[in-house]
Amino acid sequence: MASPACPAVRYPATARGIGLQGLVRVQITVNPQGEVTQAQLAKPPQLGIQSEHNPDPPAARRRIAALELERAALATARRCTLPPVGPHFTPATAVLPFNFDLE
Repeated sequence: MASPACPAVRYPATARGIGLQGLVRVQITVNPQGEVTQAQLAKPPQLGIQSEHNPDPPAARRRIAALELERAALATARRCTLPPVGPHFTPATAVLPFNFDLE
């Protein structure tokens, strides 16, 4: 499968505010026209707090921020496209990494 063209991912303000960063992987399914038809989390995100921002945010705020990162990655993955392929193409899947980094 060719590399997808994806818009820039939006870093949610809540996650940025508490210093939450890391990797969210999204599995996509693509149709013959190059459109994403399905997007779901591929693995649990690998997230952590950058200590200089807020070393110990409340667990509820941290979970809300993590959900926002997941939603941002899923929304971006759904807007990715690939070049159309030939008529004998079957739907294909790929995993896209979305790295949220404060630096």
